[in-house]
Amino acid sequence: MTQNHRRILAESTVTSTLPEFPPSLDPSRPATRSLVTRLAVPVALLLVLLTWAGCIALLTSGPWLGLSLEPSKRGEDGLQIVQVRGPAQEAGVPRDARLVALGTQSLDGALKVGALDLTEEPDVFTTYTERREFYRRQDQLVALASQDRVWLRVMTPDSGEIAVGVRPQAVRPINSLPLSFWFQMLVGAVALLVSAWVVASQPASTITRVLGVSGLAILGLVASSAVYGSRELALPADLFHALSVANHVSATVFGISVTALLMFYPVPLIKVIWFLLIVPVFAVWTLLESQWWLPSPAYGLHLQALVFLISVILLGLWQWRRSRGRPLERAALRAATLSLWSGAGLFALLYVLAPNMGALNHGNAHGLFLITYVGLVLGFGRYRLVDLDAWSLRVLMWVLGVGAVLVMDVLITTMLLDDQSLGLILSLVICGAVYFPLRQLLWRVIFRRREPNQMVIAGEILSLGIVPAHERAAHWRRLLGEMFNTRRINQLAEAPPGGKAVQRVQVLDDGLLMRLPALVSLPAVELRGRDHGRRLFSTQDRRLAERLSRLVDQMMRTRDAYDRGASEERERIADDLHDDLGAKLLTLVHLSDSVGSHRVAAVARDALQEMRLSVREMKAHPAPLEDLLADWRAETVDRLEGANIRADWRAHAVVPVRLVGSRTISQLTRVLREAVSNVIRHSGGTRCAIRIEATLTHLTLEVEDDGRGLEDAQVRLSSIERRVFRLGGTYQHLRGAEGGLRLRVRAPIDGAAAQ
Repeated sequence: MTQNHRRILAESTVTSTLPEFPPSLDPSRPATRSLVTRLAVPVALLLVLLTWAGCIALLTSGPWLGLSLEPSKRGEDGLQIVQVRGPAQEAGVPRDARLVALGTQSLDGALKVGALDLTEEPDVFTTYTERREFYRRQDQLVALASQDRVWLRVMTPDSGEIAVGVRPQAVRPINSLPLSFWFQMLVGAVALLVSAWVVASQPASTITRVLGVSGLAILGLVASSAVYGSRELALPADLFHALSVANHVSATVFGISVTALLMFYPVPLIKVIWFLLIVPVFAVWTLLESQWWLPSPAYGLHLQALVFLISVILLGLWQWRRSRGRPLERAALRAATLSLWSGAGLFALLYVLAPNMGALNHGNAHGLFLITYVGLVLGFGRYRLVDLDAWSLRVLMWVLGVGAVLVMDVLITTMLLDDQSLGLILSLVICGAVYFPLRQLLWRVIFRRREPNQMVIAGEILSLGIVPAHERAAHWRRLLGEMFNTRRINQLAEAPPGGKAVQRVQVLDDGLLMRLPALVSLPAVELRGRDHGRRLFSTQDRRLAERLSRLVDQMMRTRDAYDRGASEERERIADDLHDDLGAKLLTLVHLSDSVGSHRVAAVARDALQEMRLSVREMKAHPAPLEDLLADWRAETVDRLEGANIRADWRAHAVVPVRLVGSRTISQLTRVLREAVSNVIRHSGGTRCAIRIEATLTHLTLEVEDDGRGLEDAQVRLSSIERRVFRLGGTYQHLRGAEGGLRLRVRAPIDGAAAQ
């Protein structure tokens, strides 16, 4: 794990927005911008220009007949003339014809030509004898084309076989070079310049150097192939062999570079010294192949390509296992391996299958390396790694599908049919009937991720509008954890020190974390570790979080608007009760006292107190605990003494100024009144003890008398039980020390209802 990654895991408020490459594999050697780093792009551009100039010079320095040729149809001799220009056009060579042979002044003993002479890649030959014969014929064709006048034996559809004398042009014009040549040269230039840009834009490290070497190898590989693949008919055997050796050496260097890439990125798998021991083995192997000292060409670059292909697959799987629990490294690995398997892997597969596929168009196949380098740069640069999950597995499945079609085509054409077109059709049919349905099944069964239950998520969203305000933040975090399969959810400050408050949903640190802004009565939060650290937060996750935030914000605003409306309506009803009914009850009390109806006055006073208590609860105005205890004492002592029962009042509060919610006040007041009423009506006692103890969180109330005790206590206490349970509290009734009933109630001081 890099130093930047450790810092990200250790600090939750620091974010990184610039892509970083792995530091040097040698911890004792700091990453610096050396001279090579600064000159990487200019030197690469110079190498590209020199390579282009050299390749163009090699192709334009020989004689030119003015013919564009391709292999004839199956069963026909010679080569099909596709285009006639320059000397051949001046000599009157017909277009719709086949070139059968080349000769000098007389066509007697002329050299017949065929599809073998247009072989694009000499590696298709299975024996060195065939390769020697191919090179011998190349020398013969070059010698014939270098004469002052070359006689062509041409087979026309109308006139039959005719002889045409052509005077070759000493220099081949640049505009006669085929499009495949320029395409291959462009591929090599892009590969080298892209790798040089990586070297120049990042601190020097083993990984960036390896990528630079691989770009240089691709330039050598495609440039050599572009020269002998774009020849008109032949090249000198020595030049052809030298270009073929350069192609093999470049391919070996590229294979070693790719292997090294996955050995050390994103997680180092082995020590550098062990990798350095592998290089001489492939160097000797390539030397033996270039000198034709191996048993057959199949033991040369074809076997090397197969070894590299298997190595890339195994190293990718090894890296996948070692990067477990590191989502950033795993996403970078996914980009690198997908690009390698999609580009270099498919090219290697094509190269291994080339002997069984006839004349393979390597020029177009080299375009696969562009996929390789685009993917590598995106992976190393960590560009939009957060979106890899949306398409990575689909790309992998398509690559496997292409590979399956190629392998099936080879099997059919080599074992069953000789017709390559029919073999390709059968391959597509078989893969379409077997592979693609199997791919869909694998996608659903193996690669299906854990998705949250939609009904559970809908219930959690709706519950946000029901739960008490003090529980909404915890409920919101639980909902996000269920949505994104993570437990690492932290609440953020409204405005972090030196920064700004979160205004929108953000995916930061290359997808390691996601931040959501504060909503109505909900704080801003930060999520880490998508799918418990197995994935990165993606753009799709950000959009999902935005939709969820908008939905929750709208629902919370609607709920708050409803609460405000209900609160205003309660306030209005409470004011009406207080102003109208309260005034009338107070008038009734005064009138009853004036006319001597003390019993009516007492009932009116009780009704007035109940009305005031209800009004206080409706207005939801809290009151200090000290005032509440004073009101309770005055009312309770007055009632007990009026019934000739001695009152023993004891109250203790830890925090006298603590505010008590209106709901708790009304319910506990009614509990105390009911308990005192039971003492007055049913106990038959002469003494009642009231003990109250208030802590920071709970209030305990005890009422004990010296009367008859527990007779019918359950019936008499049912109303008290309901009120206590509404507050989320508990109560007990038992025989007291003096034989009477002892009632003990304990309730939360904030009056939170039981769930």
